[in-house]
Amino acid sequence: HDHVETLFASIASVQAQRDTDWELVVIGDGAPDRSREIVEGFGQRDPRISYVSHPKGERFGEVYRDPVIRNSDATYICHLGDDDLWHETHLESMTALLDQADWAVSGDLRITPPGAATWRFGNLAHPPFRAAAARTSGHFLFGTLNGVAVLTSAYLVLETSWEAAPVSSGSDVFMWLKYIRNRDMRLACSARATHVKFQAGGVRAAF
Repeated sequence: HDHVETLFASIASVQAQRDTDWELVVIGDGAPDRSREIVEGFGQRDPRISYVSHPKGERFGEVYRDPVIRNSDATYICHLGDDDLWHETHLESMTALLDQADWAVSGDLRITPPGAATWRFGNLAHPPFRAAAARTSGHFLFGTLNGVAVLTSAYLVLETSWEAAPVSSGSDVFMWLKYIRNRDMRLACSARATHVKFQAGGVRAAF
């Protein structure tokens, strides 16, 4: 939406993956022309990278993610915020979790002012934790957008896909609960953090 220059770092972290069999679609949610210029610059050098532009959507433009997934022939879906980073092992770690699961989440590592690191993890594959998360709209659900991966086949059988979350709910948590509450979905979790989330732009202004 409006982070722009951080795309240089986030896209580079995808290109650094040890698993090189990926396709990156950057979704512009009312983003400025500079975002398109940056992504298209990457795409000219790396055909695995593309950009789709949309006017600013409701909430975080969640509905724009659905057609990207449905028009892809990828086996796995992973997500990355435009100002966050993946470790070079992220894709291979997440797809390994999905060898025996439909939805997977890794430990959540984030950098907060004034540069402190925090780590959170809840083992949602443990039935009591899963039940608690399903009842309470997200307790033990510490996976951000970056730390979740899912089989495309599992996404396509959901009754409702990506949509604007209610204002009272976290955007990503609202989506992840659809998997957690579906008893047919197999969950896998790893305490290992293979991504870094940075706090939002205004909060990290002094970084």
